[in-house]
Amino acid sequence: MGYEKIPLEHSVGRVLAEDIRSEVDIPPNDQALIDGYALKSEDSLKASLDNPVRLKVVGKLYPWNTPNDLNLGRGQTIYVTCEAPLPKGADAVIKVENTILHDDEIEIRHSIMKGENVALACEDFKKKEV
Repeated sequence: MGYEKIPLEHSVGRVLAEDIRSEVDIPPNDQALIDGYALKSEDSLKASLDNPVRLKVVGKLYPWNTPNDLNLGRGQTIYVTCEAPLPKGADAVIKVENTILHDDEIEIRHSIMKGENVALACEDFKKKEV
């Protein structure tokens, strides 16, 4: 069988004549899936209603930033918007609505699991993958 070129809007239900490979990693780095605060999950392990944990807010990251723009230390957090890269050292994101802001600190009242609200680098496609 041969093939034909057609406009994209007429391609529903059709089959590609050849494989298409990704030219980039998607996502290119670990990213926040929500607006919230990036943190080290281990910093939240003892957080509860009776024992809230406070973390110092040390910056903000947006989708146009790179992961190397900020590094996260123990007891610190960084505000991130949806699709912003995770800062170095962070492994989870807590939702904004699950925090209480006190000047330059947030208070959290429950623990966050490693990987929570995070899209991992290359989770959708790796470069050169079909």
